[in-house]
Amino acid sequence: MPAADELNADFRDNAPLSAADAAAIILDGIRSGAWRILVGEDAKRLDAAVRADPGAAYDYAALGKALRDEAR
Repeated sequence: MPAADELNADFRDNAPLSAADAAAIILDGIRSGAWRILVGEDAKRLDAAVRADPGAAYDYAALGKALRDEAR
């Protein structure tokens, strides 16, 4: 199995949130009229990092470092 296939399979099999759970979060958000719907803790952390420093949103190295630092 190629490396990308292995990574995809690993993510699918060990994802912190199932597709059904993600769909439920999205649909509940739509039904409630939410204008932003964040699915998963990683999306919440990314959103917080971008809001904390919008100018660095496309500086992927800095954004990645901020997310790693925040996770510690």
